[in-house]
Amino acid sequence: MRCGTRWARSNHFRSLPQRPDSMSIVLTPQELRSHLERFPRVSLGYYPTPLDHWTQLEKHLNRKGRFYAKREDLSGLAFGGNKVRQLEFLLGDALAVGADVIVHGAAVQSNYCRTLAAASRKLGLDCHLVLSRAYDQPEDQGNFLLDRIAGVSIELIDEPLGAEQEARKRRATERLAAAGRRPYLITYPQSEILGTASFVGAAVEIFDQFQGLPSVPRYVATAAVGATQAGLLLGLRLLGWKGHVLGFSPLNGGEYAIQEAIWSGIRAVAQLLDIEPSLEPNDVHNLADYAGDGYAKVSTAAVDAIKLLAQTEGVFLDPVYTGKAMAGLLDYFQKQKIPPEEDVIFVHTGGNTALFAYHREVLSLL
Repeated sequence: MRCGTRWARSNHFRSLPQRPDSMSIVLTPQELRSHLERFPRVSLGYYPTPLDHWTQLEKHLNRKGRFYAKREDLSGLAFGGNKVRQLEFLLGDALAVGADVIVHGAAVQSNYCRTLAAASRKLGLDCHLVLSRAYDQPEDQGNFLLDRIAGVSIELIDEPLGAEQEARKRRATERLAAAGRRPYLITYPQSEILGTASFVGAAVEIFDQFQGLPSVPRYVATAAVGATQAGLLLGLRLLGWKGHVLGFSPLNGGEYAIQEAIWSGIRAVAQLLDIEPSLEPNDVHNLADYAGDGYAKVSTAAVDAIKLLAQTEGVFLDPVYTGKAMAGLLDYFQKQKIPPEEDVIFVHTGGNTALFAYHREVLSLL
């Protein structure tokens, strides 16, 4: 077993050259890219992803500030999304330890698992997914259909995400190892740590793209439950940017300790890079106010945001993540929690396949 319940990162990073003293510094983009070269990585997506200027949405909102979108939904592999970038680091680590089969699990309609299924196939790896049926998600549409088409091994369970699912993942990993395979188990914290590192790379891209703008935006907003927001905040702060990264959670406040997970990811990656960022826990702003009735529960506000983007920019959002994040951002505009003259970047994290999985719920609210 290559990973088990602990990450094999100790084998990779113990021998890395370390600075004699950690220090709080501002890096150039090239310096930060060089630091990220410490992490094993594979190529899966098309990067840098574009930074679009959404002028029609600007006109509709009648704000002075410009509205930009970092298009992670256009990252290429398997309908794109933020997980492509994260899996470049996760599967780079897996190949570095000689794995031949990847084990992971989530809900039946998981974007992560859909992307992992495709990425594993692209790299010549097998994949075993432990998927939970506990969330009333369809099994004839969306991501689960794509998992089936990719031909990966699927183990369905009735238990929700949590301890039992993690135990089933570990047992699957042990069975594969006993059969002579070289399994790599994706589990916490390595998925958050490597995912955070990958989005430090996204922050470098955004910082480079600042150079072509009339002014530097001070607000970045995204759907986030952990690594995406952590990496953006850490990376941009290391580059000297002093703005705000707003994460809009698809989970109600009691479902998962997101603030703590984001801060843990920031600290872990900073330690691996041997850099002390100018950050404190209260710099992490992750908001559960727009999750509606909870994870995977379609809200009227999310569908309204989906319609608005489709009808102004021809861009589609999803009802689980990006639709709720955009609904939150629009509410921030309306309540002037973001001043009307401020430029904003919305990081579109993908997940559009959920439109098909939740088509009935979306249609009922159009």
